[in-house]
Amino acid sequence: MALYTFDDDKMKVLNIFAPNIVDPENYEAILDVIDSLFKKDDAKKILGIRY
Repeated sequence: MALYTFDDDKMKVLNIFAPNIVDPENYEAILDVIDSLFKKDDAKKILGIRY
């Protein structure tokens, strides 16, 4: 995801790969790549992270 500049593109990649992520311990690394707080909230929903 770090290859993409814009958060919208990063979110598209996350939507594609989220069902295949098997290592929930590293969700924080995924969230660190996203810049916008609003997009981080959306990413948490996609990943199934509760607030």
